[in-house]
Amino acid sequence: MTKDTIFSLPRPVRNIIWEKTLIPQVISLQYRRVFHAERDNVQYTFPIRLSPQAGDICAFLYILCTDISPIASLCICQESRNYALSQGYRAWELQDKSGRTRRVMWNPVRDTVFFDGLTQNLGKHFFYDDVIAQQFPAEVMQVRFLAVLSSHWPCEVSHKAPLVCQDRRTLPASSLQFKALSEICVVLDAPYESGYVRSIKSSSTRSVNIQPPLTSWRVPDDIEKEFRMEKENLPESDSNVPKVRFVRSQDRIVNGSRESGILRCSPCPDLFKLMD
Repeated sequence: MTKDTIFSLPRPVRNIIWEKTLIPQVISLQYRRVFHAERDNVQYTFPIRLSPQAGDICAFLYILCTDISPIASLCICQESRNYALSQGYRAWELQDKSGRTRRVMWNPVRDTVFFDGLTQNLGKHFFYDDVIAQQFPAEVMQVRFLAVLSSHWPCEVSHKAPLVCQDRRTLPASSLQFKALSEICVVLDAPYESGYVRSIKSSSTRSVNIQPPLTSWRVPDDIEKEFRMEKENLPESDSNVPKVRFVRSQDRIVNGSRESGILRCSPCPDLFKLMD
């Protein structure tokens, strides 16, 4: 269909066409530490914070520029762009791994922010680390859909423990920043989960003693329980208790149906069903 053909149609029909181009996207953010030697060579626009690691200046989230395709209606003509903007699209200043800035158009009502590759650095409490709240204070308040890998809940912790500490005096202020959050999509981290199961099986023949968790992990039920417990610990918070959707792969983040299973046990038949 040519542009002339489109503009021969009534305005309501054109709006339907523009609407069809507003495809939900996944914005993948990865984690990086910046060291002293790099600070003089690269200018970063986000807040710098000291890190406990020796020689470590700060940590920040960055985007891979190949991850996001432009929304068609933002590029066709002024009318289509105005329609997309009226539906909530806005600019998000993100940086790549080298510190170069890229303006990404995103929609907090439609798009999912995927925190990828944070496991070793932030672990289970990544929701509450000040990297996110300090770097993106406005976006943290707006995002409705998050996605994370299952390995954000490390095997070393009890799955019956709440997400946050009981002592609210020690609770980081950034833990209350996701005020608009309505859903968290937990993506199976197959290498992490299968590696852990294999470690349990082989621990009897190795010098390293791999301890299984206190209980098996029911996903997404146990994660939802953790968020409910957190809310009970913080009754004065106006943050929502998000729904949790568990999927087997990253390509199901946007439209994948909710799955469930029992993980971190040996044998673990549900894991291998999910990996098929």
